[in-house]
Amino acid sequence: MNSLRCCRRLLRVVLLVSLSYCLLLVMCAPAGSAQRRERWQWPTLSPVPVASSFAPPVHDWLPGRRGVTLTYPGGSPVYACASGTVTFAGQVGGRGVVSIQHETRGHTIWSTYLPVTPSVSVGDTVTMGAQIGAVEEGSQTLHWGAKTGRRTYIDPIRMTMGRPRLLPWDDVP
Repeated sequence: MNSLRCCRRLLRVVLLVSLSYCLLLVMCAPAGSAQRRERWQWPTLSPVPVASSFAPPVHDWLPGRRGVTLTYPGGSPVYACASGTVTFAGQVGGRGVVSIQHETRGHTIWSTYLPVTPSVSVGDTVTMGAQIGAVEEGSQTLHWGAKTGRRTYIDPIRMTMGRPRLLPWDDVP
């Protein structure tokens, strides 16, 4: 029983030291040292209902949802979520697809949109909010994906949120 109590105390100390170190790093960082990540906007300009959320597979070869499916009817305009360069605009498996390469804080992120009838071409430079096409007629949804490498998919909705910040808890004695 003493060894269990000792392990718990040690775990508490380790957690407290780790948390203190993290808080120290955040508090001591110069205000301008972190580059700001450009927040993405929704490809619909404003949030719409999410029909299927981001649910990546454990391994790349397994099935999963590598983006989000938004409820957005055919004919509706689709907008670039951030500034970048169009790397693909055409058909894949009989469906229209647009892919845009974005440079964010020294990292490359690609966004994809389908099924879309493109109004842009490969090589076009687009700004955030520029119309890149329209949801194909007959569809009731828009798939929106994002990835950071050949196979590392990320939740595009998280890119619309700001950087999380710890706020002071003034009510603690």
